[in-house]
Amino acid sequence: MSHEPDKSERRSTAGRRLTDRQAAILDLVAAGLENKEIAHRLGISEQAVKEHVSALLRILSAPNRAALADTAATRRFAGVDLPAEWLEVLFRRAPMYVALIGRDHRYVAANDTVVRLVGRDPVGLDVRELFAAMTPSGIFEDLDAVFATGERRELHELAGRWDRDGDGEPEDGYITVFLEPILAAGEVDGVAVFALDVTDVVQAHGRP
Repeated sequence: MSHEPDKSERRSTAGRRLTDRQAAILDLVAAGLENKEIAHRLGISEQAVKEHVSALLRILSAPNRAALADTAATRRFAGVDLPAEWLEVLFRRAPMYVALIGRDHRYVAANDTVVRLVGRDPVGLDVRELFAAMTPSGIFEDLDAVFATGERRELHELAGRWDRDGDGEPEDGYITVFLEPILAAGEVDGVAVFALDVTDVVQAHGRP
């Protein structure tokens, strides 16, 4: 008699590369839980958790648990498990500003474009403190609204002042921002931020 894999063992053909069990363990690793805590939470042995974590490190080409946590945050943008090389292109090296903001308004993940803008890795830092002097304050009101309502927001051609060229000198410009709620168990667990520098386009249409 053939064995029919259960839901935790089955892999979807829709682009996912992790089982449900692996995905659950990845999220708990990202939340900072140790193997013993994860085992207790999921009702499995600590050894089983260790084996799953080892498999995740291999599958996601992550060198350590910290990298797994970063990958877990990155996966939320795509909604599927992609090969590590594609995540690198779509997230890390994307020319737009891409970040994930947690419930406490602190960075959970940020791509290289944001890191260059900020001048350091912003993970764990308060987004409002970093950008209060760079972007229109209304962005933060909209961010609060997305957390409160779970509805996405689009903010087009906002005037602001920031280091557009990465040379350390802030300059005036225009930015379009997309705020996308990230849901977990029906609640807003974070907000994905996608921002484009549209200064050249705006100025081409005659605005200063």
